[in-house]
Amino acid sequence: MKLHAAAVVAALSFALGVNSRPALAQTWTFDDLAHLTPTPFSQAQGGITASFSTLSGPQVFGINNPVLGLTTFSGGALGSPTSTSPDLRIGFSQSVSSISFLFALDTNDPSVALTLSTFLGVNPVSSTNYFGSLLASGFVEGSASSSGSLFDVVVISSTAPNLAIDNLSVSTVPEPTTMLLLGAGLAGIAVVRRRQRA
Repeated sequence: MKLHAAAVVAALSFALGVNSRPALAQTWTFDDLAHLTPTPFSQAQGGITASFSTLSGPQVFGINNPVLGLTTFSGGALGSPTSTSPDLRIGFSQSVSSISFLFALDTNDPSVALTLSTFLGVNPVSSTNYFGSLLASGFVEGSASSSGSLFDVVVISSTAPNLAIDNLSVSTVPEPTTMLLLGAGLAGIAVVRRRQRA
């Protein structure tokens, strides 16, 4: 019986080591990208790759490094240099469970919203409006976040002429297969221990 329990534990350890992806949390600060790097571009942080593009066509967003004049931003930021009210699309190489970032809108009207929409593939998951505060910079600045359901694409938009984001953070959760394997392994160990006691 002891050999049986050891085999279950070894098989479970192997399965978890081979088939699992641990939870990851990554942040894109845009500080290490060259000034005026245009969309589309991709950047990997740890085990997650984020692909930045626009729905309006190429090169509508670019890196401002350093970003000047914004109160809550530091280092580089990803912003729209044209007055086109573009949508920023970010696709992730795996599903994520949460996202947060700082934003700035080129308006002095704090009633202008930033909209964060999340998708799993092409299926909508959520859409929420966020409002900032008019700061000394003359821009409306704030933060946005979404968590709960899994998603792998976000679209960030506003009716403000320009928008910028900084310190984009995402988190993943372990794959469901990992949790199922762990549960099956623990159940197997419990059955073996119960038989040993009998």
